[in-house]
Amino acid sequence: MRVYKERLRKNILEAVPFYPLGLSDVTHPNVPIALGLKSREQNVLAVWRIDGSAIAKIPWRYGDARLLYPTDLGIKVAATEGTLQNDFPRTRMACLLSA
Repeated sequence: MRVYKERLRKNILEAVPFYPLGLSDVTHPNVPIALGLKSREQNVLAVWRIDGSAIAKIPWRYGDARLLYPTDLGIKVAATEGTLQNDFPRTRMACLLSA
């Protein structure tokens, strides 16, 4: 709730959704899912790893990304030219990122 209240709530009204991996399909558990919200103030991205590879690569053009939540489960995030790499230590995990 703290992340929502402090970081997300103020930008939701003007935010526009984007799907960097296309529309989600939870019937394919080996494919990561990514859903984002763009606004003037920040870009937020939620990434899910269900059963697939530990590394989820997402097309990304918003610069560096910072892990908002969860920060204590060993999820690693790295932004390189045009790609955001999320390294999940276990299956069935998700994270929220901000740029």
